[in-house]
Amino acid sequence: MKLIVVLLLLVYLCIGKSQRCPDYEDDSLHEWSFYLSTKHNDGLTTDKKVIYYFHSGSDQVKTYPLSRNFFIDYLTKIKVETHQHYVYSDSENSNKAHHKSIISLTKVDDETVGTLISHSFPNLHDYFVRGNVDSISLTESQHFFCMTLHSSEDVTTLRNIYSTIKPHLIQVIPDNPKTKSLFKDSPYDRVADPDCANERGTRLTNDIKNEKNLIAVTEELMRPNIKDVHCLKRFDIGIFNFYAVPLMPKPKQPLEEGTKISVREFEVDAWWMVARNMDQKLMVVSHKDKGSLASVTAGDVSVTNFIWDYGITKENGDATHEKLAISILNPVVCLGDGNRHYTQNARAGFYFCFTESVLHQFLFAKPKLLFKEAQPLLYGMPTEDYRDWLKTLPSANQVLVDSKRKFIFDGKTRKEKLVRPLIEWDDTNIEFYQTIIQHKKILEEDGRMDSLMDIYANPKKKKKPTPKEQTMSPSRLYCIFTQSCLPNKKVLGSDGSNAKTNKNHKVAMRCKGCGRSKSIAQQFFTLDKKYGNKSGIEATKIILAYLHYFSDIKLSNEVNNQNNDNIQNIDIDD
Repeated sequence: MKLIVVLLLLVYLCIGKSQRCPDYEDDSLHEWSFYLSTKHNDGLTTDKKVIYYFHSGSDQVKTYPLSRNFFIDYLTKIKVETHQHYVYSDSENSNKAHHKSIISLTKVDDETVGTLISHSFPNLHDYFVRGNVDSISLTESQHFFCMTLHSSEDVTTLRNIYSTIKPHLIQVIPDNPKTKSLFKDSPYDRVADPDCANERGTRLTNDIKNEKNLIAVTEELMRPNIKDVHCLKRFDIGIFNFYAVPLMPKPKQPLEEGTKISVREFEVDAWWMVARNMDQKLMVVSHKDKGSLASVTAGDVSVTNFIWDYGITKENGDATHEKLAISILNPVVCLGDGNRHYTQNARAGFYFCFTESVLHQFLFAKPKLLFKEAQPLLYGMPTEDYRDWLKTLPSANQVLVDSKRKFIFDGKTRKEKLVRPLIEWDDTNIEFYQTIIQHKKILEEDGRMDSLMDIYANPKKKKKPTPKEQTMSPSRLYCIFTQSCLPNKKVLGSDGSNAKTNKNHKVAMRCKGCGRSKSIAQQFFTLDKKYGNKSGIEATKIILAYLHYFSDIKLSNEVNNQNNDNIQNIDIDD
């Protein structure tokens, strides 16, 4: 009896040290919590627009009405001042894109403990950091998962995972009172993991490099018995088995018309690596049809694409953004960072799997739509036999949906966007413009421009310019004064009146929140046609270089510079 009491006390003390996952409804705490939101569509009835949730130790999956308030209230419970918060999310379409998470940590009795939230919301970070409610998009279905980090050992393991995938750090929110950093970030260095690169390189024998039959190439590189030792690194935190995909070289895909690209060019996708390393048969929610990879069946290992069946044909469209897999063999559920899309195979990220019978049974039974794909990889299995097998899977609709999913894609000639030429420069600014261009180059070479773009540039606004677009709108930037709100564009003439036809007119970047403004010559916002379809991004960088030159913005490790002591003929209003 005494032994039992001692053991219970030890369990209580261990759990008491950790800061566990909160409950939306009350003050309960959980080892982990799973949430899956449906898409919000006017064509769906209220009972179909919900958030499914399941906590560790629960005996059933329950539902909440679908609303932003759920995520607002939940994140409010996570974002306590006594914790440090590390926020990660996308960075355009780079190799480091697609990992999305929030790590919250604190110290308890010399142990670093806290929670990890892994999710699929593209802009959830914008709410967590800046309070922008509109960034919580419910247009597509999403996953949201919280797990407890019980000890410093768990946090160290997580740090090793992040050191492998090198995700994009949006911001660190320090604790109050501020203490020493509890989670050392791994800077994104753009260097592909050498062990993974070598592992992939050794598989490209001369026979494969020169093979003309692209199906044969695909079958060889995706053999189910290949174990990805370096390109899929295993880590364990409690009941969760993590698989980390390190940064890989972004493939140079031939885009010329008439060419074909296959897995030889864009590499093996992460979900298939997870399946063949676990010897699993997985059903994977697959986002998008165009460009998406087909299903794979190779004996006892398979990946089968599906989307949720809402019961209304026109509402069953492709609006799934969660990254979720369900085992056909046993009660295993997996979540991760990547879609099964051929452009994403170079992107780093993590995938984690765990065993939970009740949750698995619910997800396995939830109605699904499977596909009559254009080009599944079947390793000799007759296509009709494969399609008959799909219809035998539990919860699968008997009607297979036509899909373009495949493994071989046509190369296409990339069309450049036409951009209007630069506005005529006045003599007082043209020389200084060249100074800013040079400063921009320095920032790019030493890596500081990437950091400035990460902090100040608004990802939702960085769209490619159109032939009609002549300037870069200041609304592409976060407020340079507070970093908490977007500026409002206002065009001013040199005499203070609205004079858009005046070649010397300026743009006043005025923050809607704090009211402060800065006027900059119109030309600095102009798109230079030499950059083609990247002109909008380049114009953004020029503005940031301008602001950095005058120390209006700077990185935390920089000291005040004195550039503005030597500048003349530049009109700046604060």
